[in-house]
Amino acid sequence: MAGRTDAFLDTNVLFGSPSFDMLLTLGMREYGLYHPLWSEYVFDELGEHVPDRIARTLGGRNDGGAIWAETAARARRLTAHRLAAMRRAFPDSMVDVPPEVVAEYPDSLTGDPDDKPIAVGAIVGRADVLVTNNRKDFDIDRIAEYRPMRLMDASGFMNLLMREDRTAFYGALGDMLSSHKRHPTNLRELVKDLESNPDLRRIGHLIEEDVAMRYERARLAVFGRTATHRRGVQERDRLGRFGHVVGGCDSADDIEPPYPAPTGEMWGPDGNGPALA
Repeated sequence: MAGRTDAFLDTNVLFGSPSFDMLLTLGMREYGLYHPLWSEYVFDELGEHVPDRIARTLGGRNDGGAIWAETAARARRLTAHRLAAMRRAFPDSMVDVPPEVVAEYPDSLTGDPDDKPIAVGAIVGRADVLVTNNRKDFDIDRIAEYRPMRLMDASGFMNLLMREDRTAFYGALGDMLSSHKRHPTNLRELVKDLESNPDLRRIGHLIEEDVAMRYERARLAVFGRTATHRRGVQERDRLGRFGHVVGGCDSADDIEPPYPAPTGEMWGPDGNGPALA
């Protein structure tokens, strides 16, 4: 897409920690990858559902007792802090979609009435992409009658951002991970978390494949001469050397999908893999 991509984020892509952290970090202005959009409806849903998720991660169990009540109160405070931080960090991301505006659009935009405000928010916000992990409930053809856009899940959208600007993508993730005091603190740990999440498994695999490709390029550049080339097995010269030098720009062209199988060695001592070329 030419220029900045405006992406309306459905509530469900902002629930979990990896997805929330990654999408908001990638959306920060300094990386120039995309501009996130949302509405008060999204914030209301986050305020309703996120506290329970946070409370459970804090070790709480809803038994109706005093400990749960204290944990739930703390979770609500953390959620309010998170939403306030989103408003401060992205002051121009809120799309004004009052209920009367939602009512002006047909119910056929979505299969679930609860998703209609999301679709209308994307239309009113003039989004280029609607990012949701519940794509089956959105009729993208009907939505496109009001505003042409793409419908993508979180993994697909982050893969789009990675392909458009790998340097900015990995720079954003590197800054995010280096700011963490707890797991995940490097790319290897992040990929492990992503691959354990059904909604994010695909982007985890894609990042891992990308690191494997960079590792293989770096390894071949060090090796110099090799016995094989994409045109087949090479002949030796009179000194017994292989004729084709693998390295630099030429070696990069030789590495094509399927990429090398990931190995623990490829992540390097810091867990972030080889530096971008």
